Amino acid sequence: MKVVNFAIWTMVILFIFQSENLLSQEIEVESTYEISGKAKRGELQNVFYDENGYVLSYVIRSSKRMIKLEEYYFDSDFRFIKMEEEEIELEKAKTKWKWFKGEAEGTEKRLLRVENNLTGQVVLKQGVFVQKVDYFNGVSWWDFKVLDKTKPKDPSGRRLTLLASKTDEPTTNITYSGWSWLGNDRTKAFSDATGDVTIICSVLPKIKDMRLGVSVPPYAVMRISVDDQTIKSEHYFGDEEFGGKPQQLIHTNNLSNGNMALVFAPTGGPGMKKIMDPDPLNFTYMEVDPESSSIVKTIPFKSLNALWAIDAVVSNGEDIYIYGPSENKKNDKHANLQTAGKYSQFCLAKFSGNTMDWITNTSLDEFASKLKGPPSQKKIPEYSGKKFIIGEFMASSSGDILINGQNTKTSKDGVIFKDVFAFHFDGNGKLKAQYGVDILETNKHAKMIVTESLFRESQDGKRIAWIITEVAGAKGAWGNDPRALNYARIASIDLEQADLSEFQSLGQSKEAKYFLENSFPVLPTTVGGDKLTFFGSNKAGKVIWFSRVIL
Repeated sequence: MKVVNFAIWTMVILFIFQSENLLSQEIEVESTYEISGKAKRGELQNVFYDENGYVLSYVIRSSKRMIKLEEYYFDSDFRFIKMEEEEIELEKAKTKWKWFKGEAEGTEKRLLRVENNLTGQVVLKQGVFVQKVDYFNGVSWWDFKVLDKTKPKDPSGRRLTLLASKTDEPTTNITYSGWSWLGNDRTKAFSDATGDVTIICSVLPKIKDMRLGVSVPPYAVMRISVDDQTIKSEHYFGDEEFGGKPQQLIHTNNLSNGNMALVFAPTGGPGMKKIMDPDPLNFTYMEVDPESSSIVKTIPFKSLNALWAIDAVVSNGEDIYIYGPSENKKNDKHANLQTAGKYSQFCLAKFSGNTMDWITNTSLDEFASKLKGPPSQKKIPEYSGKKFIIGEFMASSSGDILINGQNTKTSKDGVIFKDVFAFHFDGNGKLKAQYGVDILETNKHAKMIVTESLFRESQDGKRIAWIITEVAGAKGAWGNDPRALNYARIASIDLEQADLSEFQSLGQSKEAKYFLENSFPVLPTTVGGDKLTFFGSNKAGKVIWFSRVIL
């Protein structure tokens, strides 16, 4: 095998902005190595690392009973040490390697799925994930098979309409000693999955309830068992929490802390004058623990906008952030009576504990006045006031907030993903800058895929590295598990000066082009400091590539 290993120490490219601030990135070490044809045709299943370096484990052949691997050893600066082959029984592999989660063909995992039918009633689909194996290519996947359908009701037989859900769904496990921002939500072990599902639903009163004057709480949280579809725990809410005034759920998403976030806004309209909240700005934030079906937070708060098209609710430690486009021109009109395709404001709120710390509006004019881009970029894209594709969120150690997103366009072929931007707020929600970045790649694959972003804070808390992935194309039949040909571009954001440096493309020289490994695009850096290690290969997949960058 041919080895190419070289250390590149380059001068830091300095860009002097009007603010006289210096921003830079530097490639510290870059190395390549040619793996065997077997490894190329196989699958990289794990990356192990310690202070001595890295071990890359490729599964090159598998059967119902045995698997065969090639393991490549590199030191901390990516110099090749050795390659070892190993053949081991499938069951022994599970014991030997914590990362190995292989399952025999036909293995089944139970699961509940939940959705509304055409009449708006909750339907539970009981089924199983069945392990499928392609022994020729050495890959496996899980197919879902529906076994039974039921329509759950509350204990009094009232119909339920699904608003939100969270299921303990088993997913393919790729956990390793490090992290990958492209591997989000794919690290839950099958052994931890119960298959139970928690639902947030509205409760539809019966005609008999209205005739007898029975008060029915408008909402419920229910935990439903995968074993027999019975309700394991339940909690009804909405009357006391909203002070007897009707509110509608305007946004929900699952939080990184494991809870479910709910945002409610007052409703109004004809025939509701006696019961509606006269102030359309009296919103409510709630947080639900799905395991216990209990409400762990209820925070009434005053919104700045009756119409708030929330993009996301994000948990960061003990803090909660809510953000999205908003409109305040008709704050005397309830949210359910308004619509908008474009918004004049962007609203950001922060909650700590059980109180709202602050809430701010930023107008489109202010966004335009603080628009910045890479120095050499002639045209700078900007936020247009519409809902956008949610990207990365970061609250820095200094309190600054960065929100990344991507503009889209609807065409006859579907949604087209366009330019990327990031909002930079201070610790009190005041806009410091809007950064706009043109996407370099305009091929059909780039237009079909969301541009991934990653923010990484420097150890001194003064800079944020902003990494985006460009899609140069795909190798293999699109839609048939192809390899996306991604490469990284990286720039620096100076938090104090609110400046953005040039973006530098990695692995894209005239001599050779390297693309990120889809499952392991970033490897743990063993040498410490403000550094990231990018990992990939050439288009053929035969020559692997390492690049350690000083941020």
